[in-house]
Amino acid sequence: MKLTFFLLLVSFMQVSATLHSQNAKVSIQVKECLIEQVFEMIEQQSNYVFVYNHEQISKMGRITGNFKDVEVSQVLNACLKGTGLYYELVNNTIIVHFQQVEKKSVLLKGRVTDRDSVPLPGGNSPDEGDYRGDGHGCTREF
Repeated sequence: MKLTFFLLLVSFMQVSATLHSQNAKVSIQVKECLIEQVFEMIEQQSNYVFVYNHEQISKMGRITGNFKDVEVSQVLNACLKGTGLYYELVNNTIIVHFQQVEKKSVLLKGRVTDRDSVPLPGGNSPDEGDYRGDGHGCTREF
């Protein structure tokens, strides 16, 4: 019975700590600061650790803002707005990176012909995912 009570108590404490860290509030006042400095201030006032590519972050402009007792997500949303960067929260780690551009595939159909619309022998067309290309029969259709 005591063991069960102890395990329940530890579980509730763990849940409480997790909820607290996800709703961490910070107060930051910056004027023409680098985003890296904002990250350092957030790290000092919370349990979060930042992971980012220094080269990507160094290309950003300077940040000016006054954030008083606001959630970390609000600060990050304001600082990263319009930069093409976004963040992910994984446990107590904030990963900052460029937004992935979704690649769209296009189905390409046609024939390899000369000026007189005669199929060319040895004409190549690219296969899906392969830029070397491949001939497709005597009609050169792809």
